[in-house]
This record gives sequence, C-alpha cells and structure tokens, in this order.
Amino acid sequence: MMNKKQRWMALLAAAVLCFGGLTGCGVGNITTSSSQGQTSGSASSGTSSGTSSGSSSETQPLVEEKDVEDTLEGLGKYMASQFTLGEPVEMRGDMIGAQEKGYKYSSGSLRVELYAYDLEAMTEEGTAVVESVKKNGSFTIFGQTVENAYLSDSGKYLMIYVESGTSEEATQKKEKAIEAFQSFKAE
Repeated sequence: MMNKKQRWMALLAAAVLCFGGLTGCGVGNITTSSSQGQTSGSASSGTSSGTSSGSSSETQPLVEEKDVEDTLEGLGKYMASQFTLGEPVEMRGDMIGAQEKGYKYSSGSLRVELYAYDLEAMTEEGTAVVESVKKNGSFTIFGQTVENAYLSDSGKYLMIYVESGTSEEATQKKEKAIEAFQSFKAE
C-alpha cells in the first residue's frame, strides 16, 4: 500500500514519462530560467496522422491557399506543400488550450507545430497562451517557456517554428514560412 508521498511521486514519474521527460518531441523550444540551453517538450500523442500532405515540393505539387479550407488540416496541407516539412504527427492541442489535436512536422533541422483555436469558445488556458504569444512570442507549459511561437493574422492558428540551422538560407526560409503562416486565410 502506497502512502501519500509515494502516490505523489508515482504520479509525477508517470507525468514525466508521459511527456517524454520534456525531451525529444514537440511543443517548441522549451527553456528554463536556470539553463540557457534548449530542450524540447512534448504534447505528442505518438500517432501518425492520416493526413497526407507530402514531404517535398518535388513529389507534391504546390498547394495554393485558395485551394484549401480554413481548417488546421488545410493549413497543414498548404504549409507542407510550400515548405519541406515532412509527414505530420498528431499532437495534443488541448494541453495549450487549443483544439483537441495539432500537428508536428519534422524535416532535418526543422520542426514546425501547428495548432488551431476556436475563437468562439476560448478556454482560460487558451486565452493565456494566445495573449502570451502576442506579447512575447512565447508561452509557458509545465513551468517551461516555449519560444518561437507565432499567431496567424486571423488569430485562429498558432505555429511553433524551430530551425536549428543558422545559414542565410534557413533564416530566409523561416521568414517566408512565418509570413505564409501569418497571412493564411486572413481577412
């Protein structure tokens, strides 16, 4: 029989295991105030999405914004066709107050996460994340700061864009991706 402290420790251990020990997959670049290094956190469900978005512009034709719906899946198809993002992996969007699922794309040194918010039914957590991203370009989850977060001009979508490459080409690609994301279905 476990005492209260043992149960608490077991719960904490389960949470760490569930979220990958805040290493390895998902939810942007997470930094702590005690460390200048960056580690990754996770909201991944570990399942591959059934969405077929293509992994390169050579094998998939470019998808125009006008040809996709104003949905998270439409945004994913559009972004994946414009930028080499890889195949989507389903993420838990509800952990940041977004809709139930989001998507993570990884390709080489690039990782992009996309989430959608229901602007008519924002949760307290979702509102806090969105306001923090507007103000700081970051938000906090599990006591950790997630950087490189961007909101679409419509306010409906959140993107975390992490590029570990520092070349001029990587910087230009990031700028173009942020611009394409932010203007997606803006009215």
